[in-house]
Amino acid sequence: MVLTRGTVDLVLLDLGLPDADGFDFARQLRQQAITPIIMVTSRSAATEVAAGLELGADDYVTKPFFPRELVARVNNVLRRAKGVPGERLLFRGYSLDTSTRILSHGHEQIALTRGEFDLLAALAKARGRVYSRDALLDLVTRRHETSTERTVDVLISRLRRKLTHPEGAPPILETIHGIGYRLNP
Repeated sequence: MVLTRGTVDLVLLDLGLPDADGFDFARQLRQQAITPIIMVTSRSAATEVAAGLELGADDYVTKPFFPRELVARVNNVLRRAKGVPGERLLFRGYSLDTSTRILSHGHEQIALTRGEFDLLAALAKARGRVYSRDALLDLVTRRHETSTERTVDVLISRLRRKLTHPEGAPPILETIHGIGYRLNP
């Protein structure tokens, strides 16, 4: 599969592909491009919804669905993909562009899932403010998602692996025991 920039505005992906696994296809697509993906499927188990979103899907619609709802979701994802005027959040040598949803460190771009990006953006905008797990969960989940506080812990763990810092420097994402997390400015 080859996808060049600008050739596709959005992918509606049915996970029940006849000759391939939809999750594998989404994984390949996400490695090649930042093209928005809406998964459309009859797979409605919470674990499958979470897996789809963790792969980087921008939305997940289960069958049967109301066509008007799908059109509204497509329009919302396209509007976000075009990017309303955003801001560039700078911290510890990283640049987080909220309009393009790209995290970069020097000349390197770091791939983030939707949840990772939303969580990091919230913490970067707050600059040192401590967020509880519940508050972060509200910021990174959508109305139709089933998530737990562990979702936030998993996202923080994955972000820590992606955000490097010099030996001996304080961690970029700091745990405030008994309270939550903050971006260490």
